[in-house]
Amino acid sequence: MKYLLIITLFGFGAAKAQEEMYPEVFQNTAGVKSIKVFSGDTLVRSCLVGLDGKLLSSIEYSDEKTRGKEEYIYEQGKIVSLKSYQEREYMYDLEENSTSHSPTDFKWDSSKVTFEVKYTYGPEGIMSYKYFVNPGNILLADISYAYNRDGKLKKEEIKTYPKPGVENYASNADKPAAPASRYKIFAYEPGLTTIYYYVNGKQTGTENITTTTDGRITNRVVKNSRERTICWANYNYNTLGQLVDLVNNDMGEDGFGKGHPVIFDRELYTYDFKGRIIVKQSFLKGKLVHQYTYKYE
Repeated sequence: MKYLLIITLFGFGAAKAQEEMYPEVFQNTAGVKSIKVFSGDTLVRSCLVGLDGKLLSSIEYSDEKTRGKEEYIYEQGKIVSLKSYQEREYMYDLEENSTSHSPTDFKWDSSKVTFEVKYTYGPEGIMSYKYFVNPGNILLADISYAYNRDGKLKKEEIKTYPKPGVENYASNADKPAAPASRYKIFAYEPGLTTIYYYVNGKQTGTENITTTTDGRITNRVVKNSRERTICWANYNYNTLGQLVDLVNNDMGEDGFGKGHPVIFDRELYTYDFKGRIIVKQSFLKGKLVHQYTYKYE
């Protein structure tokens, strides 16, 4: 199963929720019918684009075979559902003398929805999204938002539920265990947003986000409950306000005390004359680990 976590490249508003699940955002794509993403000369992703520039679907490829698909459904210009088809049957070398434990190939099931994200809205924006695993529409995560009177994000609450059949699920299969609860509280000063992280009512970390007057993030610093810096990031922009250089010194821990993989520590972005991203390079410890090129049709 693929868990979708997309970092939006544009619109780094500090008051936005930190764990939103969205299709990737591309600027200036009105009139574009498709976007193709290449790693070297290899096609790794293709996207269909609507007349308003929003993504309608995204297909991933591996070794020239379809690996998975996502579909995005909108109402009145707002996304209301994200469906992901990622189910794969892996095949292995079954020769008697084989020592390989890695799959040699896979078959993709284009009919099975692996998970779905459903969104609800209020006057200020997204009020919640729920993450369901299919089949059966089993709820795994429920993330909700509260806003201040001025429309800024005040609280993000995250409830996660164990999946039936795995550890920590209640012994009664018809009654799931109580959800794990964590939340963030947002506070604002001119040019600075402070986020306080809590798990079961206990503060576990803080995050300070420095922004420009137009809301672009320039610096992020995350500290754990022991006041140790576990992440700092610097954002640099060109004269058009587009992100061109992101330095991300991440210790592999978030403000909730949860670990995560560190996949890059620097990213560079290049744009065409229409302001659309055409190259993204990711580095880790000075080594280029990914380079993606984007073609618009």
